[in-house]
Amino acid sequence: MKLILLLTLSLLLSISSQSQPAFLQKDQSPLPQPLTLISLSYKCSYFENFAIFTFLPAKDKIEDEDSGTYLAESGVTNKKIYFSFCNDSNIDCSNISKDADQRGAAILRDEDTKECVLLTTPNWNEAEVTYVNNKLDRSRDYLRLSWEGQEPCPDDGTRNLGFSMDVICTDATDPKDLRYYYSGGYSDGTCQIRTVFESKLGCAIVSYREVFEFLSKNYYIFGTILIVLGILLLLFGFRLLLVSLFLGGVVTTVLVAAIIAFQFIITKNTEQYVLWIILGIALVLGCIVGYALVKFKKGGIFILAAIAGLCIALILNSAVFRYAQSKALFWVVIGACSLGCGIISCFVGVFLCIGVTSLIGSYSLVRGISVFVGHFPDEVSLIEQLKNGIAPKTDYYFWGYLAGIIVIFVIGFFIQWRFRPKTKKKSKNGRRYQGLLED
Repeated sequence: MKLILLLTLSLLLSISSQSQPAFLQKDQSPLPQPLTLISLSYKCSYFENFAIFTFLPAKDKIEDEDSGTYLAESGVTNKKIYFSFCNDSNIDCSNISKDADQRGAAILRDEDTKECVLLTTPNWNEAEVTYVNNKLDRSRDYLRLSWEGQEPCPDDGTRNLGFSMDVICTDATDPKDLRYYYSGGYSDGTCQIRTVFESKLGCAIVSYREVFEFLSKNYYIFGTILIVLGILLLLFGFRLLLVSLFLGGVVTTVLVAAIIAFQFIITKNTEQYVLWIILGIALVLGCIVGYALVKFKKGGIFILAAIAGLCIALILNSAVFRYAQSKALFWVVIGACSLGCGIISCFVGVFLCIGVTSLIGSYSLVRGISVFVGHFPDEVSLIEQLKNGIAPKTDYYFWGYLAGIIVIFVIGFFIQWRFRPKTKKKSKNGRRYQGLLED
């Protein structure tokens, strides 16, 4: 359904043991990603593969002598690993002051001498984040955090001793109730100490995994549809005004159906064919609504203009207002832009219709390209990120997309205005071409 939302939003102006568990011993390869997806981190929270994880509930957990796990390796005695979420480790070390700001989150300590080895970089945010897919039990998908440490590896002086942590989702009711254990890596030549946390802390607070997989498997179909529709609307939107109204009704209906289905029907075990059935039903309903808008053009133009306002709002939220990290502002911008454009359409006919179809077309075209290239902020998940304290980040791809939308919009508007259909018919207020807009 994520792909359904992507399609509609693009046109809508556009989730206790000391031994390693059995499922961890199986295939742990990262989820295949035919698309370049958004990967965000902010304040110890992560947005990976359309799932949001946060470790903030454990940020203030105070380390003590019992909070670590022993380095269970042959020939290694009395060494213990300590870890602190989201900040520097606070465990006592004879060779490192507690006030040192270069400690990092993980420390390997000799319990006899209290001497410590720093296993991570000082900056928590330098962690390499990997979304790990367990094929035997998809509900066990989890995040792996990895760092390169600050001190030489015992087996290879040319590399630093690194550290990784798998944060596994369990049914524990208290997110601070962590079970932490060593799972290998100290003496196997990898120079990467591996540990495991088992806790509810590892569960995604919001997950769109089914959406991601549906999108990944069918991205080329929907990306192509977005591009073709974008070109048609960009160049012939006003000439094909009735078609534009019909498409506006279709995508609006599909959007509403997608939201309802995702909230009340789709689960982690939903089969792919069910998603296609839902899409088919939504398209049929959309055709009915689209036909009604064609029959009542004035109402259809109002909705089409409101869709254009939504597109403008999404661009503003992605490019500007995301810095405010405000859920309320997000919706205010959407409401103001959508309602404002709808009202304006009641007074400005041809000019606005050309502008609306050009804007929808440029956004859809660029959004379709981004399906193949990636790096475009996901509007559907934007509100979830803001709500959970994640500030969306962008790269130079996004600013290129934004510039492309603006440039293509201007080109499309010029072409449509230059080659707009000529008619001598005038309405009672003297506006030319008004006949195309009247019921």
